[in-house]
Amino acid sequence: MLRLTMDSRSHIPPLILFIVTAVIYLSFPTRVYYWEGIVFAQTIEDASRLSVSLVHPNHLVYNFAGYFFYKLLRTLESYKKVLDDKTTAILSSDSELLKVLTKGEAGVR
Repeated sequence: MLRLTMDSRSHIPPLILFIVTAVIYLSFPTRVYYWEGIVFAQTIEDASRLSVSLVHPNHLVYNFAGYFFYKLLRTLESYKKVLDDKTTAILSSDSELLKVLTKGEAGVR
């Protein structure tokens, strides 16, 4: 039977190499900004609705996911600005918002 054992010191050189590489990498952050990412962000922010302008041949899902995430954050931001501890909302008993707030889920129409 062949039994392979590791010397307790055999894992130290790879660990030292990893730490040195990580320190060098983290010491010099990149200052190169790719304009493509800025263009994607601007396209998402400028889109008033889902449209063909969000389609990019190399990133088919990126702009659509970014659009939904951006709209969600904007909506939550507006709720945060409008609603506070002193806000009173009057909702009808069949309101979808009331169902979401009380049961945690939207009712089926």
